[in-house]
Amino acid sequence: MRILSIAAILATAACLPASAWASGGTWTRLGTTAGSDYLTAFAAPTDQDLFCGGLNADMSSGLPKIAPVLYASHDGGTVWKPALGAIGASMNPLNAKAIAGLDFLDAKTGWAVVADGVWRTTDGAVTWNSAKLSSEGSAIHFADAKTGIVVGKGGAIFRSTDGGGTWTDIPSPTQVDLSRLFAVDAKHWFAAGGTQIDSTDPNEPSKTLTTFGDGAVLLSSDGGATWKAGYTTTGKVLGPLFFVDAKTGFLALSDWDSSVGRAGPAQLLQSIDGGLTFQPIALDPKVGTLKFVMDVPIQLSYVTAMTWNNAENGHLGGSAYVSDQSSGGSSSSPPIYRTVDFLTHDGGKTWQKTDLGVVTMSLSRGGSPTDGRTMAGAFRSFWRGWLVGETGAVFSSEITCSSKQDCPGGTCGPLQQCMEAGGSTGSKDAGGSGADSTGKDASAGSDTGTLQGADALSTGVVGGAGGKAISGCGAGRGGSAGWGVAFGVLAMALLRRRFAR
Repeated sequence: MRILSIAAILATAACLPASAWASGGTWTRLGTTAGSDYLTAFAAPTDQDLFCGGLNADMSSGLPKIAPVLYASHDGGTVWKPALGAIGASMNPLNAKAIAGLDFLDAKTGWAVVADGVWRTTDGAVTWNSAKLSSEGSAIHFADAKTGIVVGKGGAIFRSTDGGGTWTDIPSPTQVDLSRLFAVDAKHWFAAGGTQIDSTDPNEPSKTLTTFGDGAVLLSSDGGATWKAGYTTTGKVLGPLFFVDAKTGFLALSDWDSSVGRAGPAQLLQSIDGGLTFQPIALDPKVGTLKFVMDVPIQLSYVTAMTWNNAENGHLGGSAYVSDQSSGGSSSSPPIYRTVDFLTHDGGKTWQKTDLGVVTMSLSRGGSPTDGRTMAGAFRSFWRGWLVGETGAVFSSEITCSSKQDCPGGTCGPLQQCMEAGGSTGSKDAGGSGADSTGKDASAGSDTGTLQGADALSTGVVGGAGGKAISGCGAGRGGSAGWGVAFGVLAMALLRRRFAR
């Protein structure tokens, strides 16, 4: 990986042939909220009504201007309109926070987590009212109009029984930063997360070394009133989790390489004892080969969203890291990521997945494209989902079919699109903060976790992607030449590090 990094720096331009970037899998880019957005929270209460939020890092003046963002779409994700309202007006512009988590019960009623506040809307994000938490929250989910859970930094758990008007601190069995939530039903809940540790690099004191400490899964069988510890790990970036019932569930995670500040390859675990333990299941993350000096596998780095019809049929969406720079070898340009897709119909024994083929780096052509890393998303059914992330990118997935056999648990519609047996392309129960979908999985995270602010630039929490789930719209990312430009580059580097998970 270091060879590729050096090569990218040496190259005045790096190019990936257009043929290598032909759309793979089932993800199609719908559009962009704003090119400087990092989207970290997402909710999909209906197929048409979608919400996402995160942080905007505007570098156009040469100095960073950091602000929260929240958008609403009522056409399935093509057109997005600002919906931040009173949330933005309440913030100190010198200490802006990201939208950490989102959850919507329907097109009108929803909640947003921002730092130590929970905001509620009953008119589709036109107006917002706030309530306070005793510490920062990262992910949110409501089982119904009254009962909701927020999890956050230091193992914090909060519960509301009045629709988010007030919140009670719930004793927690962990101190790890929780960033994901999943509810199988009103009684059975799961939470997960891991603690990001930033320290001075002993080999290069001017740099920050990011590592990951303990990670944990928590479980509740009484509607979130009490919690107990389940599976634990260390040094991993925890992704979305999804349970098909109170016993059987899946957890995505990735190793963290502190030497390059990046996660991957992704892994998938399964639990059959309600989250107490997890065991690896087959998942070959390779989706292509990068040819430059030497052949290097292109692999799924981050699972952003995940859904399962049952223990056999699973659908994963996420990002595969390709190379360090997308154009011109500039240190401020984002790494190249591609949005990829994985499907299984046998519990993970085999996978249908995106094939990027052989990607060749060229020194003679510029403008290498990148999808940006996806940071949050949601599936409303096995066949219908969205991913969002860096550069305000919004992706949509719809699985096409030629017969009913292509649509496990559903049917092939008249437009050759997989549908619910009743005729809909999606179910009604998705939504939430950083989540994925057909259920309630809320997540937060600069890749999979809590978004801590970018040093003096910003502090916030991000929502991730998850399962049956709460959905989240992932968040993610001057003046004069000389100092201003250098500060802008530094700011971008700090933001990317903070969204490392």
